Amino acid sequence: MKPRGSIPDIDDVRVVVRDLSRGEGSARLSVLSIARHFGLSNTTFRRHFADVVDEIRTINNIEPVSRGGGSRSTGPCHDCDRLRKENSVLRADVEAAAASVQRLALENYRLRRELEALSGVVNIASRNQTGVVSEAVE
Repeated sequence: MKPRGSIPDIDDVRVVVRDLSRGEGSARLSVLSIARHFGLSNTTFRRHFADVVDEIRTINNIEPVSRGGGSRSTGPCHDCDRLRKENSVLRADVEAAAASVQRLALENYRLRRELEALSGVVNIASRNQTGVVSEAVE
């Protein structure tokens, strides 16, 4: 037998998969449990034995995940299209809110200037460094 952590032969892996799939009855066969049986990490086992992982998915009646290149909306994220639409709606809402804030800020500025002019009050910020009023107030 090989030392723990070394990559086992495919035949050894298939024997363990066959034995575990027969022996536990109602329990699902797990890739992680087989990887741990051989002293491997889950990722290492999946990388070296992709065909065995697909067999385990077949045994467990799980649809295999496509490896690479596929459309993003057909992968594990079934809600991607819905989320993209919601995201675009939310972005439009944020843009509308930002435009409203800008409009209100400009209107606030205009109204403050108008109030200052009518009341004869000069805003301290409107004076320059020498203390002279930069705007004529009537």
